[in-house]
Amino acid sequence: MKKYIYTLVSIFCLGAGAHAQNHISNVNNYVIHNNSTGDGLIIKDDYVLTGVVKTQRSENSNEIVFDENSSWNITNKNSYIDGMVRSKIKGKFLFPLGHKTIFSPLGLSNSINSKVAYYDDKNDLETNLDDDINQVNEKGYWEVSAANISKVTLYYAENTLLGLTDMNDLNRITIAGWNGEKWERIPSSLDSNMLEVLNSSMEFTDVVSTLKSGSITSVEDIVLGQYTKFTFGRLKDGVLNSSIISKGVTTLNYTLLKSVHFPFNDKNLTQYSTNILNNLSTRIQGNNSIIKLIGHTDYYGSSAYNYKFGMERAEVIKAFLERNGVSNIEIEIQSEGEDNPKVDCENCSSKEMVLNRRVDIYISK
Repeated sequence: MKKYIYTLVSIFCLGAGAHAQNHISNVNNYVIHNNSTGDGLIIKDDYVLTGVVKTQRSENSNEIVFDENSSWNITNKNSYIDGMVRSKIKGKFLFPLGHKTIFSPLGLSNSINSKVAYYDDKNDLETNLDDDINQVNEKGYWEVSAANISKVTLYYAENTLLGLTDMNDLNRITIAGWNGEKWERIPSSLDSNMLEVLNSSMEFTDVVSTLKSGSITSVEDIVLGQYTKFTFGRLKDGVLNSSIISKGVTTLNYTLLKSVHFPFNDKNLTQYSTNILNNLSTRIQGNNSIIKLIGHTDYYGSSAYNYKFGMERAEVIKAFLERNGVSNIEIEIQSEGEDNPKVDCENCSSKEMVLNRRVDIYISK
């Protein structure tokens, strides 16, 4: 059963012992004040966040910690944590952040022991830029304290990009990271299917990213310890952002028909896979549904290479189906590269790894 975070906050702040010094101001939302102990609120379950929970942002102030098995949900974008949030979750996690009525979550593919807060304040470091960027968002940035290697996903709404002037080209939006001396361009790609921001799962929706709202993700894992802040940047004329688009893949309203597997670093069909596809082609000929092909790879090689290779595998399957009579059905191809393994393990056997080198074939319901 889901618990509501305001209930836990009240219990935490009125409890005995080391937490007794904490107190809560319940005017419109919920405020956790700093105290000398540095204690914070630990979330250990699945919580519904209602309203705005505020913490002080000074050194040794309380932080809200999401424990390794926790998660969160909200019903609208007026609910967020205005302050510092830390994750103990091994893997991907969306930080439910905001400040001064601005809802601005940030996602990490590897979030363990990361601390993040969002500031809707003027960016005083904006004049020092690398060669690819001519502007960073003048107002609004995320402060990150982490040593992980992770992809970064930033959510934006219409009021988030106001600090970028003449912003009318999605391909010129990039993630920028402050490395202590200047804002550095981080190769990024717009998520054609924007991030779901109403829960912590880091899944993607059917909604297309536009200038009004959407999400953008770094192309490769980055060393988070090299940066202290992240924001949006605008690329100079003639500088192209990554061509890797459509990382956000959704299979809502689709049924999985088959998965076709591939040898290592190979996109050619085996005889076994050819037999599977021949049988499948016969089954779906004349169907008026939509076929969706999603390519996958193992984790060897760079993220950019694996994304491209997953797309190439999906193109091979599409060409085979079209050659074998599936010509009157719309076929969509996408790639998730290495991001959605069937078997997630550090020391996979060869039999386990082959399950990740695949194209999943879906049909619309």
